[in-house]
Amino acid sequence: MNKTKITLQSVAIAAALCATASATAQTKDTNVYDEKVVVVGSFNPVLQNADKVNVAPSINDTATMTPEYNYSIESRRIYSLYIPENIKPARLNRERTTKLYHNYLKLGFGNYCTPYADLYYNSTRSRDLNYGARVFHQSSWWTLKDYGKDYSSNTEVDIFGKKLWEKNSLSANIFYNHDYYLYYGFTDSLWQTFVPAADPQTADYSQYFNTLGLKANFRSTNVDFNTLNYEGNLAITNQRDKYGSNEFRTSIDADAHYGFAFWGTEKQIVGLQLQFDYYKNSGDSTLFPMQNIDTLINHNATMQNFSGNTAIFAAQPYFLFKAFGFKMNIGLKFAYINTDGFKLFPNITASQTLFNDILHLTVGLNGDYIHNSWERLRTENPFVGPRCDIANTSFTKLFGEAKFNFTKKFNVRAGVSYTLYKQLPFFMIDTFYSLNNVYKTLYNDANQLNITLGAAYHLDERLSFGLTGNIYSYKMKDGILENPLYKPKWDLFVNASFNYNNKFYARLETGLIGKMEGLQRVGNILQTDEISMKYGIHLNVEYRMNKVLSFFADLDNVAYQRYYFWTNYPSKRIQFLIGATYTIPEK
Repeated sequence: MNKTKITLQSVAIAAALCATASATAQTKDTNVYDEKVVVVGSFNPVLQNADKVNVAPSINDTATMTPEYNYSIESRRIYSLYIPENIKPARLNRERTTKLYHNYLKLGFGNYCTPYADLYYNSTRSRDLNYGARVFHQSSWWTLKDYGKDYSSNTEVDIFGKKLWEKNSLSANIFYNHDYYLYYGFTDSLWQTFVPAADPQTADYSQYFNTLGLKANFRSTNVDFNTLNYEGNLAITNQRDKYGSNEFRTSIDADAHYGFAFWGTEKQIVGLQLQFDYYKNSGDSTLFPMQNIDTLINHNATMQNFSGNTAIFAAQPYFLFKAFGFKMNIGLKFAYINTDGFKLFPNITASQTLFNDILHLTVGLNGDYIHNSWERLRTENPFVGPRCDIANTSFTKLFGEAKFNFTKKFNVRAGVSYTLYKQLPFFMIDTFYSLNNVYKTLYNDANQLNITLGAAYHLDERLSFGLTGNIYSYKMKDGILENPLYKPKWDLFVNASFNYNNKFYARLETGLIGKMEGLQRVGNILQTDEISMKYGIHLNVEYRMNKVLSFFADLDNVAYQRYYFWTNYPSKRIQFLIGATYTIPEK
């Protein structure tokens, strides 16, 4: 009886399988069978074991207003010592697809006659292709009593795209930037001293930069440690100013690394980074001196045609090691610079986590070089003169840091570093210009001691708070300068952000910067200029009426201070900008 029963069950199962196979075959021929079967049952989605990073979620809103800063950041991928651990599977609730908002228009206006416009467009949802464009403009037309006019504007156009394949991705963008401002750091009385019969015209002391560039990135998308991963970057830029100073740059860098495991589940990485930078600088003397202020320049000095180039080759093998909570990055950078010869820089960082992730210690010895291009120098000091001296800065830094995670929401950190600089750039007033409103570069060896303290509190998406302070001490080596110019002895920055019900956002930033020492010219003599401590308060608020329309207000220098970063260049007092953002959802 038992054998007969088993046989009948087997026949029933086999018949069911055959019926299923037959139905599957029929669905392939739409002319024969086209029936849909809906199976209703409980759904229990569970993520499989995977490497995950335990971080708090954050909102990435492209329409968020940020303060105006005149600097650029060149991104370069850095591989962290951190390797995420496996965590338990998490349950997910079924979610509907989020509606995309792929473009927005942001308009604003502020005091000092400050128009603001930001137009952004991005392609709609796609698995393998993304592209878009952005057009940005902000300007200010300000007249300061007893000083030259401070007009400035910045216009940017950026077209970008990214293509994804199964194992690789390619992204690129073409951009144009126009940056315009005035050397307004002179008094009316000083102008009348040299040109008593004429009023100053903005064309007489203006400067602008046109920058055109292309950037591209090709990288592997496989995150598996046990395969070869790679990345390559290309950047080509050309910058030209009003007075014929031209800087052309070509930059190529690449990284390849391979991961492997030993000692149980520990994962290690070995890799190689390659880098090539080429700068070609030239200057046309027919466009110099400045157009209508020949009388304001010492006629005994002349500006010749200029041409020069800097080529930098670098290679750095590295090894990222991890075992028993100890992590170490060991690298050695070999560099050849055509103007300075061969250089060797260490890159060693070690970290250890103690007491169940409460204390995190890091020590290291790093070194590198910095090419002080015209773009970099004018970004640090926009009032530096055309065709200023350029040089390479090299440094070696010994540092240590301790971070205390008292809770998941509150941590405190402290660090100290000692850096040896070769050819560190400083700025001083160029006596070539009689108005005392243009700076030149000076290079001096220096050692810097930096002590930093900080704290951060993150309640959740609603409230966060941060504090960072630094103390700086310089020891000037043999050279031109006895004391560091325009370098603060200390600084302190505090920021806080608040989010109420995803409707009202506010961010407060305050900064205090200690005294600095500069140089000013009195007659034909350069004298010390002590620049007092300064503090500023920046407040940004935004109200989102809905997902389509929001309003913002941005206030800078709320304390109504008149401070100086550079001798003869007073700042604006309180500035405000108000406006609205309109977004268009995907159809």
